[in-house]
Amino acid sequence: MPEIIEVERLRTQLAPHWTGRRLAFVRAPKTSPNPKKYVQGSWEQFRANTKFYKILRFDRHGKHLWLATASGAWQIHLGGTGWFYPASSDPAAQEEFLHAPGNVRLILEFDDGQIWHYHDARTWGVWYWREGNVLLEDPYFKDYGPDWLKQPGHAEERLLLTKTKRTVKEVLCDQRLTAGLGNYLSVEICSHAGIHPHQPYNLLKEAQRGKIIQGVHELLRLASTEEDREYWRVFKKAGQPCRTCAAPIQYVKDRGGSRGSYFCDNCQPMRK
Repeated sequence: MPEIIEVERLRTQLAPHWTGRRLAFVRAPKTSPNPKKYVQGSWEQFRANTKFYKILRFDRHGKHLWLATASGAWQIHLGGTGWFYPASSDPAAQEEFLHAPGNVRLILEFDDGQIWHYHDARTWGVWYWREGNVLLEDPYFKDYGPDWLKQPGHAEERLLLTKTKRTVKEVLCDQRLTAGLGNYLSVEICSHAGIHPHQPYNLLKEAQRGKIIQGVHELLRLASTEEDREYWRVFKKAGQPCRTCAAPIQYVKDRGGSRGSYFCDNCQPMRK
């Protein structure tokens, strides 16, 4: 479930290996499903756009990776299960089923001999090619809000001033409003703030919005320092006792979506 912290961690791992290098060859293994499932445009166009261009900058905005070249840039969304591993890595060291060798969808060969595997168990990842000299522009996508790690002040202002009847969780996950938060971070933020994730956002008082902002910063800090996820209070803990009051954690489907939210009904009451 790559969200802002996981994607930033991946960027810092890949950047020293990829920056300044050219992709010499990209292919799909025989075990991979049709690459068109997550590649925008034709497979031939995809391969043509990946080759020959030197990666001049490796950046990130929200949950998107940004590989800039002199002719354009690759914008990569990992889509929940996408990840990169060097081909030489020990399969036993790779995380769980999602990144097992059988889920390799692309093989990337660089001009210096490096070979990297792109894993994507559910093939939800998307790769966009953006034309133009993007090096002259800040990698701030016009369709996305301010990044919580790069522009926290701007992101805070967005949350303080937003007026909408959508739920708190919908607001936190809206990448057009602020970039980087997703399903698990949003419900944990609500837990830390003591606010129901399905509470209409326009009913929040200023102090409650301040608690949400504090929760964002606290969760980003915890997520960046505790990879074992022991900091999770409610996510994937349905039926388990709340750490604060021992009431069972609830799970309710989100409005109009396939995902749901975890919360403590006692510590995070719905207010009207």
